[in-house]
Amino acid sequence: MKKGFISILTLFVLLVLSLTITFIYQQNINNSEYISDLYNKKQAQYLAESVINKYLVENYDELEDIILTDHKKYNKINEEVNKNTEKYLLEDDLKISYEGRNYTLKLRHIYRKEDPKINDSYKLSIFNIRVGNSKSSSEIWFKVIDDADNLKNNGKKIEIITKLTY
Repeated sequence: MKKGFISILTLFVLLVLSLTITFIYQQNINNSEYISDLYNKKQAQYLAESVINKYLVENYDELEDIILTDHKKYNKINEEVNKNTEKYLLEDDLKISYEGRNYTLKLRHIYRKEDPKINDSYKLSIFNIRVGNSKSSSEIWFKVIDDADNLKNNGKKIEIITKLTY
């Protein structure tokens, strides 16, 4: 009777020990995946922000001309037409090469009367930058402002409202 009890107790201890080791091993795997996903997300955010910043630096004058031309045309349109359009695409594909890969950016005009901060603004964006299992997007919002010193563009220039990377 005593040998049977010791055998059962030994098997029970081994069972608890194996379950504990399995649990710790699985937690370590999950922790490693979590750290890897966080690292990939940071890399994707860095890449998205780098691509959009490179495009902005290299093509700022062209971008300013596109936005100011559209703003001039847009303000001549009837106000009723403006109420019906919330956003529209200015340029179909703005392409840039970064570290040997090609990326496509979108430039949109945003019209929202309910939010005066972003009403009649422009959004340059890049979506779905992938690193590993993570995706990231980046946006730069512009607003056309009056600038008396800027005689080149009829006293108008663009100003960055905000930058978002998520």
